[in-house]
Amino acid sequence: MRKSSILWITLLVICSFFMFSLSISANDLTDDVKKEQRFSMVANEEQLKTLNSLYGTDISYGELIEKVYPEALKDIPDEILADMYKTKQQWPSEDIANNDLSKSISPNKEQKLFICVTHDSDIDANSVQIDYSSESEVALPLGGYDLPYMSVLTGLEREGDGVLRSKLEYGYWVSDISASNSYYIPSSGNYRTFGTHTGQFPAGYNPSFYTFNTNTSWEEIE
Repeated sequence: MRKSSILWITLLVICSFFMFSLSISANDLTDDVKKEQRFSMVANEEQLKTLNSLYGTDISYGELIEKVYPEALKDIPDEILADMYKTKQQWPSEDIANNDLSKSISPNKEQKLFICVTHDSDIDANSVQIDYSSESEVALPLGGYDLPYMSVLTGLEREGDGVLRSKLEYGYWVSDISASNSYYIPSSGNYRTFGTHTGQFPAGYNPSFYTFNTNTSWEEIE
C-alpha cells in the first residue's frame, strides 16, 4: 500500500474518533447515570380539591407539587427540589392564550451547545370528549438532546368551576415529556388547558433550571 493511502486512512480514523468523542462529551455522562426514567401521576378527587384551593395563590412550584403530588417528591433529587422551591408558580392568563412558546439557554463555554426547549398546551373539545395535553420537547440541538430532568403538570379547567382534571409527568435523561388525558361527557361551558413546564439543564449552563407556563384559549362546548 502506498504511503499516501496509509496517511489518508490514518487521518480518517483519527477524525472519526474525534467526532465520536465530541458526541460523547456533548452529554458527558456515563450510560448508567443517564438511564432514562419516566413517571406519571393523575390527581384524584382530594388532590384536585387541593389544587383548586391553591389555584391563583402566591406559591412556589415546589410547594404546589408537595401539596398536590406529594408522592413525586420521593423520586426527585434534592438539587432539583431546591430549584423547584425557588421557582414561583405562574397561573394561566385570564385574557389571552399563552402557547407555542419556547425557552432557550445560552451555550456554556466548554460544550458550546445551544439548547432550546419548546413548550405547548393543546385542547380538542366536543360534546362527547375533551382531549387535553401539555408537552415540552428539546428542539435544539437537532436530533434531540437528553436533559437531566424534565416535567410537565397539565390541567383541564372549566370557566367558573376550576380544575376538573390534572396530570403530572416527569422524567430523567429525556428529550421530551408529555402529559395528556381525556374528559368524557362534559357539561356545557368554556374549557381550556394549562401547563407548567420545568426542567434542569446539564452542568455548565446558566441558569441551570427552566420554568415556563402555557395555556390555550377558552374552548366553548354548548
